[in-house]
Amino acid sequence: MPEISKYIKQSLMILTVFLFSVFNPLSGQNKVGTTIFQFLKVMPDAQSTGMGDAVTSTVNNANAVFHNPAGLSDVKKRDISLSFYEYFFDVKTTSISLAYKMGLYGTLGFHFINTDIGKIEVTSVDHLGFSDDGTYNPGLTGETISPNQMVAGLSLAKSLTDKFSFGVTSKYVREDLVMASADGFVFDFGLVYKTGYRSIQTSAVIRNFGPEISFSDDEITTNNSDFESYPPPQTLVIGVSGFIISSASPMFFRSEEQSLRAAFEIVGPRDYGQQYNTGLEWGYQDLLFIRTGYKFNYDTQGINFGMGVRINNFRGDYSYASYGKYLSNIHRISTGIEF
Repeated sequence: MPEISKYIKQSLMILTVFLFSVFNPLSGQNKVGTTIFQFLKVMPDAQSTGMGDAVTSTVNNANAVFHNPAGLSDVKKRDISLSFYEYFFDVKTTSISLAYKMGLYGTLGFHFINTDIGKIEVTSVDHLGFSDDGTYNPGLTGETISPNQMVAGLSLAKSLTDKFSFGVTSKYVREDLVMASADGFVFDFGLVYKTGYRSIQTSAVIRNFGPEISFSDDEITTNNSDFESYPPPQTLVIGVSGFIISSASPMFFRSEEQSLRAAFEIVGPRDYGQQYNTGLEWGYQDLLFIRTGYKFNYDTQGINFGMGVRINNFRGDYSYASYGKYLSNIHRISTGIEF
């Protein structure tokens, strides 16, 4: 009992720090364009994006490494997930996440995200003009460049009690813009608390915590390049979720065949005003899932939809995210298996 009491006190202390950080007045200031590595804000998996990313208190498979490492503690043994989506301007992103339960030592997680920006043709004012055959050259030199972005992360999660779980992720991040590049380490810290009242769960997460980072190039000593440093896109999230309909401990209606889970999150980014994520997931016989979500106070993001299937230990998911009138909609596909 004294040992459990100690864990509870430690967890409550951590949760208090999270709550203070999220509701700190400074977290609501609008400082657009003041953080580096903006691609860290974009989640790769279809299961979460179908619910408007409101999953920090619900995710319990290998995809927890992207949202809340504490969710890894609910992985039964081994779990693997693959995701793919095509972003704006033909930018392609592929991700893989793994989770392995190590018994009393907790759950180990790993993830890798690679973003292929594609080939970009190099132009120069020296090549502007008409060729001998009369065709006009808009400055193409015949060369191409291939910028890219990548993330590699290692996570560890552990259940402190039957209600509290804690997780931490260390991520190596690199962005190569050919003429200049930046890299560094950032960290995620997360909690999940199962309240014991019906099916309600709460969560607290800080993502992308780390020091300021600047770009650099190989010619910095010869051309006197000077790059200003910026902090990573630190984000603080408080989440809550519960089953409105389920076969066990529903908040309102009991059903052996159907389930309906609702989730809500308060998001406090470092470089924007406070945001809100909401999500719903309807399930039928733990086989078919229909999802939707809405994101409030975002520049372009709004409604999200998704669906998924579960066959034995295999899962497949799809999501659609709307980015407003002027940007293309994003489609994500994920697949995973639990061993």
